[in-house]
Amino acid sequence: MSPAPPRPAPRRPGRPGTPASRTPPPRLAEPRPPGSRTRAGRALLEGGDLEGAVGAFRRMREADRFATGNLDHYSTALWYLQRPVELSTLAREALAVDRHAPEAWCAAGNCLSLRRDHGRALGYFRRALQLDPRSAYAHTLCGHELGAQEDLEGALRSYRSALALQPRHHNAWYGMSQVFARQEKWDLAEYHLQRAMQVHPTSAVLKCHCAIAMARSGRLHQALAVVQEAIRLDPGNPLARYERASMLLDMSRPKEALEELLALRDLAPREAPVHALLGRVYRQLGHADRALRSLAAALALSPPDADASGVKAALERVHQPEDTQGDEL
Repeated sequence: MSPAPPRPAPRRPGRPGTPASRTPPPRLAEPRPPGSRTRAGRALLEGGDLEGAVGAFRRMREADRFATGNLDHYSTALWYLQRPVELSTLAREALAVDRHAPEAWCAAGNCLSLRRDHGRALGYFRRALQLDPRSAYAHTLCGHELGAQEDLEGALRSYRSALALQPRHHNAWYGMSQVFARQEKWDLAEYHLQRAMQVHPTSAVLKCHCAIAMARSGRLHQALAVVQEAIRLDPGNPLARYERASMLLDMSRPKEALEELLALRDLAPREAPVHALLGRVYRQLGHADRALRSLAAALALSPPDADASGVKAALERVHQPEDTQGDEL
């Protein structure tokens, strides 16, 4: 699954937003039917309000403990919020209620995916498809797991199966875009993101990834406009703000990049790439000491080996003039 992770709610950090209602209804109000809670949960999930979505789905479960519909989406919200205990409980209870419900197997698959047990997760999603071969969402979840196992062709087949059943399934369009991004086929990645945005035009996540594809294709000015629109839709999106800073630096606008990164460092203080890019900005501005401190902070956060190698190389180059056309971390 992700990612991404390659799920379009992307972001691991939580999103701003409120539950559908913070205040209780009037004492004599009619109770909301379960269907309205389901629709609220789906709408909040699609809009990126993960906490609000979980709250709506939780109220749905409290109203009917034996309902299994939309547990696949409920479990996806928990997957993005990285809540293994709650997700495990949901999956266990769903299977106890109805082992013939495809949504229950999707919830169990999401639980295993969060544990990075992608092989077993894939098996559970395929079990969901045995129970409901026309589930576009189960096909998409299979695609995420195949992608996590580096079976990119298999992932594309799953996403295409989802789209054959539901052409407006933007999750599958997004999934395909991420396969092409990993293959560095940026034009194809952008095309599939544009198709996803036709269905979901207010998604900050989709706009952010579309901007990344544009930037990788060398269209920085267009990319900057799109990523700024993503930030307008979701000011707390750290990926969008990081990409904006990176684009500004590539456009030789380091002071603006610095302003963005300092704000982002407060928002996501334990993200090594933020400190690493901040080091590069300080180096371009001629502040070698600050660059060293930022790069050291990036290493202290134990980034993956590939990223750590780039940071170490940058440390060795701090006192050298920066080649703004090709010096990447």
